[in-house]
Amino acid sequence: MQKILLDLERSEKHNNPPHILKEQASNSGAVFNKISHILDENDSIAKKVMIESENITEAERKIEEESSNMVYVVMATVFISIIIGMLIGIGFVFACLKNYKGNQQKRLE
Repeated sequence: MQKILLDLERSEKHNNPPHILKEQASNSGAVFNKISHILDENDSIAKKVMIESENITEAERKIEEESSNMVYVVMATVFISIIIGMLIGIGFVFACLKNYKGNQQKRLE
């Protein structure tokens, strides 16, 4: 707008035809409308990007929570499996020892 006003002042000094300046002024309104439309689109695009980034961070947070939960589940499963294996092993050892002592007492008699 300032450029158009400066051109208008210059045209009065140099006697430029005023219809050229009027065309420039009318074109500038269309240019401003286009610029405001582009800025509105950029604003809406920026809002969409922000929403998508929030969704992505929320999804990453959920994945992180689920992965940490899965780690705990795997650790608990391994721990329980080790305990069950130890109990079964101890049971077999005691059964073998009982059988061995029983056979040894039969041999001693």
